[in-house]
Amino acid sequence: MPISAELIELGSHLSNEPCQKCGGAGQLYEPDESSDIDDDDDDLIWDGASSTPCPVCHGRGSSLALFNKSHVPTKYRNAKLVNFEAGTSKLRATLAEVLQYLGGMEWQQPTYRNLLLYGPVGTGKTHLACGLIRAFCELRVTTRFVVVPALFDRLRSSFGDQHHRDYESYEGYEDDDVIRQILKPDVVVLDDIGAAPLSDWDKGQLYKIINKRGNDLHPFVWTTNLEFDAFDKVLESRIASRLLENCRVVHVEGPDYRRRGMKP
Repeated sequence: MPISAELIELGSHLSNEPCQKCGGAGQLYEPDESSDIDDDDDDLIWDGASSTPCPVCHGRGSSLALFNKSHVPTKYRNAKLVNFEAGTSKLRATLAEVLQYLGGMEWQQPTYRNLLLYGPVGTGKTHLACGLIRAFCELRVTTRFVVVPALFDRLRSSFGDQHHRDYESYEGYEDDDVIRQILKPDVVVLDDIGAAPLSDWDKGQLYKIINKRGNDLHPFVWTTNLEFDAFDKVLESRIASRLLENCRVVHVEGPDYRRRGMKP
């Protein structure tokens, strides 16, 4: 897909609010007396219940349903590629590189390509990543937004007393609900990787997630405030190597937009 107005507009027409009819599930469920309800933070699944596609967002495969299930934070639900504030020549070049990445992805081919957005705080890395999620959803690509420090908190809670174990084997690993949510989508955004210190256990889990997704040809978009030459030290070389494998590296440089208009 060439760089064009059509490309930058991808995802810009999706609703910013979850579907009021189905809550973003894409399906309407009608439980019967024998139905068991499994209610997690991802979905409402009623075993044995009948379901019909939501008449508003047209089923689980619709762009809106995919976006509502991507876990994009409320703050960034309106983040689009088309409204990224590229007010400097460097930021315009950054946006062009992100669009080239989007246009070059061939989802039907047995290949994958990661994208790294790195640079100082407040330059719009998360905005760009969430704008890509919108575009992916319009292309019917499943996505998941993950804040890395929060991910490890959830993993420790999920594994309970066993979280100190060194999981050298994948046996049973993919059965964990949190892990499945990271392994299953076509594209996962890892936001703020390296923002908090990583324990050896954290690094072990991150390695296995990245290695498994890489082996399955499922790409990452990842953002970080780390300097490029700090990746091996902070993340370990085995993790950095896999994240940078077949990766488009984009340095996002610009003023801290969170401080615009502030006066001393």
